[in-house]
Amino acid sequence: MEIHMKLNDILDKRIIEPKSNEEKDIILLVLVAFACLQVCPKARPTMQQVHQALTKRSCPTAILRPIHDVKLQDLHDFCRTIQNI
Repeated sequence: MEIHMKLNDILDKRIIEPKSNEEKDIILLVLVAFACLQVCPKARPTMQQVHQALTKRSCPTAILRPIHDVKLQDLHDFCRTIQNI
């Protein structure tokens, strides 16, 4: 996957485009996914941290913008630690 792609480019086109209130949840899910894919296992979140991030459903304001403007690189860079989520 090309990290310079936009998040919108990797979403399944067969599914209806997300509403603006759903975009935040999609961005949060991708942030958590990237955090779980860190090369160093110690940098990956615990299941408790993942659960808390998804339960709070609070997406960092630094990354909140229309989904067609969000690049995968932005999400990858931002989520180096789950504490940012």
